[in-house]
Amino acid sequence: MSDATAPVSAILHHNLRGSGREVMVRVTEIGLDLSTEAGAPIAVWPYAALEFATTPEHAESAELRMKHDDVYNLRLFGQELIDVVISRSPTLAKEKREARTNRALRVFDGLPASPLAALYIGLFIGAVWLIHWIAGFFE
Repeated sequence: MSDATAPVSAILHHNLRGSGREVMVRVTEIGLDLSTEAGAPIAVWPYAALEFATTPEHAESAELRMKHDDVYNLRLFGQELIDVVISRSPTLAKEKREARTNRALRVFDGLPASPLAALYIGLFIGAVWLIHWIAGFFE
């Protein structure tokens, strides 16, 4: 995609009203240029102010919001568009990396949270084994 792409359709969701409307989004040099279907400007969302409104799990769509704005979310569709926006926004790129890392670390959710807890568990298991071993001499 070039610096000024052709507008693509997206959904601008108003969280207080619980409604959404179709808007046109154009990728520009500084951010996402939002306009109505007729071409009337709505807003420019700078890349530096974008963050994911929800965890980025689906490749075919992404829900974004502006930092410090809980009123509007923007749902983008299309992997190519999402990849371009993420590549231009340091915050989105970082959040996507962290989400990927968090998914990978879910395997360790049940493990002790600290090395000290692991040490206590090891000492407990060792003590139980030692008691069992000593009890064998008294049989």
